[in-house]
Amino acid sequence: MTDRARRNRRIEVRLSAQQVRRLDVLAARDGLDAEEAALRALEVGLNVLSSGGPQDRLRRLEALAHLGAIRGEIENLHGAYGGDLVAEDRAARATRQEAAWPKA
Repeated sequence: MTDRARRNRRIEVRLSAQQVRRLDVLAARDGLDAEEAALRALEVGLNVLSSGGPQDRLRRLEALAHLGAIRGEIENLHGAYGGDLVAEDRAARATRQEAAWPKA
């Protein structure tokens, strides 16, 4: 087997009529031929599948929904804090710094 044959392998794939139409639309939109559009679409699909794909995204969304439900329960039990935590922390830090290093 030659080096070129190892790099490029021909695979025949049958597409539905709808897939062919979608591929033609994408190719025309991007100014590509159908083969290049198909290769790009395949590469994008492989990247999505290898990164966890839709299932991974769905799991993350479910986790966020669960965290939102927990937060809602806490707010129902204890109410929502109306203060500004960042401003309060900055003021407390400034007070501690002034106590540790008073200005002359």
